[in-house]
Amino acid sequence: MAIEDVNTGQNPAITRAPPELRSASKYLNAVGGKYDPGSGFSKQAILGIAVTKEMDFIELAALSEMLVCELIECSNPVARLALLGKLSATLERLHAVLLAPVPAHRLEQLSTTSLPKEEPFCIGSDALMLTNYCQHLVRVLLTGILPPVDQQGLTGLTFDLLHHLGEVLRTPSFTRTAEGYRDRGGGIVEPGI
Repeated sequence: MAIEDVNTGQNPAITRAPPELRSASKYLNAVGGKYDPGSGFSKQAILGIAVTKEMDFIELAALSEMLVCELIECSNPVARLALLGKLSATLERLHAVLLAPVPAHRLEQLSTTSLPKEEPFCIGSDALMLTNYCQHLVRVLLTGILPPVDQQGLTGLTFDLLHHLGEVLRTPSFTRTAEGYRDRGGGIVEPGI
């Protein structure tokens, strides 16, 4: 029987990753912020990735995608709850980060010389609202009161929404001009830290 961590109340075998995997930043940057399910990251390693205040919205979206990819395949109730709990915490942090200025390195990455006239379709009209939808779905899944067929359906919906959110967040949204970066509305964007 596994012993719970007295500080977190969690099973260390489920929530601890090897030290080299405690931060996903290097991996997530290497893949452009998009999770590759064939990357060799195990469920335990993904659960062990720390959600830190240094993570930006691209990293948090990719971690959410990693978690939901594992969740959709998970049949173990304990591991499923661990994945849902981690996903809930990740989405909470993502929501907060989306309210902050875009970090300078991401502003450059998400900028181009010209944007298409039409914005990419985003369910709920923006990434913040889409994040809220995902948070609500995860909360419902965490209750465990739904029959398995409904849990499977909501997990699939969460999977689709999180992958859509990741694509929206990775889509160039700014233009480079002589005056600086401009958003889709033409306003000057000041980079965050």
